[in-house]
Amino acid sequence: MSLIKIKFSLGVCILLLISFNAKSDQKAFELLKDRFPVAIDNIYKGRYAIAERDYYMALINNDNDVLAMYGLADSSYKQNNLVEARRWLDKILVIDTMHEYARMLRGQLHLLEGQWQSALEDFLIVVNVNNTRKDVYIDLEVVYTNLGDSEMAKESLEMFNKLNTTEK
Repeated sequence: MSLIKIKFSLGVCILLLISFNAKSDQKAFELLKDRFPVAIDNIYKGRYAIAERDYYMALINNDNDVLAMYGLADSSYKQNNLVEARRWLDKILVIDTMHEYARMLRGQLHLLEGQWQSALEDFLIVVNVNNTRKDVYIDLEVVYTNLGDSEMAKESLEMFNKLNTTEK
């Protein structure tokens, strides 16, 4: 019975964590909003298919348009179509292996699936790209905790707190 409670609590924590990260990833949102304002407006209104049409049109003009692919990945993720989100993220990472936002979102997909080692790999790349991105340290804390590395989990949380206090 207690194992079920632990798994349930962990699931709730991961969902809250992903919600925190989705809200805190303002740079990716701003990039999408600047380039695809109509698509973002349609996503807010729950009209994902209409929004995705804008992204697909951009891909017709340039099949390596990473931002359009990220928009499709984000839209798929928001619709809980994780397979499609992963497909778009993997395409982005073939073009740009260090893409911060794609790595972050793919790491969050790994968290949802309990793939701790894969999540760790993506999050460590995010740290290499942007070591002042505080939300990645919360994700790392969850990953290290689930991998049984309490020392690294503690260090990740300390880094998050350090970045959080210097921001104020």
